[in-house]
Amino acid sequence: MLTGEEVAKAANNSLLCSKQGMTRGGCHANLNVDFHIPLQIVIIFLWPHLSSGYRSSQPTLPNLSTTNITQAARFLHSCVLLDSINALEVSSLELRRIGKLQEFYRNLCAESVLNEGPEIRDLWDKLLSTLHIATSQAQLLHSNGIWETNLLLNEYKSFMNPNMFSGVTVNAIITSFATVLQHFLLVSNNLTDTIQAAILSHQTLQAQILKAHKRLSIETKQQGFLQCCLNLLLGNAWLMRRESELSTMSKASSIVESIAPSIHDIKIRNERYNNNVVTLSATLFFDRLRSPRLTTQ
Repeated sequence: MLTGEEVAKAANNSLLCSKQGMTRGGCHANLNVDFHIPLQIVIIFLWPHLSSGYRSSQPTLPNLSTTNITQAARFLHSCVLLDSINALEVSSLELRRIGKLQEFYRNLCAESVLNEGPEIRDLWDKLLSTLHIATSQAQLLHSNGIWETNLLLNEYKSFMNPNMFSGVTVNAIITSFATVLQHFLLVSNNLTDTIQAAILSHQTLQAQILKAHKRLSIETKQQGFLQCCLNLLLGNAWLMRRESELSTMSKASSIVESIAPSIHDIKIRNERYNNNVVTLSATLFFDRLRSPRLTTQ
């Protein structure tokens, strides 16, 4: 029968040998690795089945479903949830793309004579706002993921160390973990709605820019008697204005097109994160339903 110290040491070594904790020099034992904190909860799930000797000095633990415990342990050990949390961090490239989108807005305002100008400016501003919200929500999930799992590790330490034990039970830790997952799921669902709004604004904006670009291309390249009369009556100023608007629409189209990969990447990363949270939450909540003692301790 394994002792509590041996189980904790084995789980810690398993954590540090995961793909995010590997270095060229091998595994380095350090229990305070922030990015792999939730893996420590595996010991809590498996504790009743591994160390009866150490369990005698702790409060009686709930008799959870063995199947669900194994599923939760394997899921946490795979580190897919941690990977999806880290993947939600907003990159500097994405921030630069959004910055270019914001900087170019004044160029659109300068083209006050453009027929499609008001619609394009409104859609541009709406897209910019939704992207700011989406990046804020994604960064919130990333930073809170690190912070909340660090808090869970502190509870785990209090539970596992007999000298530090202060009434922390496995039920309290599981409840805290379930509460954290529920909060993450709520923010992730809000991020999903924001991304859908950004995709709709992006598509509508692209259509308006393409419409304006096509019209200006025809007007600046057409020839004939009518065009000669317009040039005589209005002079080169009319043609130069249309060429300036065409150049602005070309740059706007390029900037809007460059932001599309960022929207798609955030959408994919959030979907992966959302699926991982739902999977782990379902396992924990099913355990709570199967074990009445979880709701009474």
